[in-house]
Amino acid sequence: MHTLTGTGGELAPVGHDWDAIRMTRYLGLVAAEHLGDAIGTVIVEPGERRMYVLVPPGTTASWEFPGTRALGQGNYLPLPPPARTQPPGPYWLQRLSWRWKLATPEELLGALTQADSPPAGSGTVSVAHRPAYITPECRLGQHRLCHGNTEIRRIGAPDHEVPVETLRCDCGCRHPRQKRTVGARRPV
Repeated sequence: MHTLTGTGGELAPVGHDWDAIRMTRYLGLVAAEHLGDAIGTVIVEPGERRMYVLVPPGTTASWEFPGTRALGQGNYLPLPPPARTQPPGPYWLQRLSWRWKLATPEELLGALTQADSPPAGSGTVSVAHRPAYITPECRLGQHRLCHGNTEIRRIGAPDHEVPVETLRCDCGCRHPRQKRTVGARRPV
């Protein structure tokens, strides 16, 4: 393993003791909500808005799900320090126990399918892309990671232009609507 400068973590090879499934943080948190503790060991990389769910070695050979990427031998993954459960830098979604729990590929695939499926009677918008609801961070009790109500816009975009993305949370744990610019640094 190689030490990651500035983060206190390490860069670990994938494909020996475990493989990893990379997905957007948003989709991963919705899947984690469906799976609960069965999600197993998860690494969140907030700067890249990604999550890595650790699965048994060999999973990459048969893994297929849109918007995800299976990482096996030849890949490396940033491992946060064992006690880090929030930013800055990569962190564990849940505090680690002495033994890492790996998600079963079948359960993870089921949760991702459920997370990305349109809810009954709501048209074609999937759960993971619904414009307003309570974020997975808040549902998991991790309010400090909630984005609140935020509009993400292009750099230099006029106010009348439609935002690139609108993030909303009806939990009430965050401040009023914020505006962010695509490419701008996110406050920690």
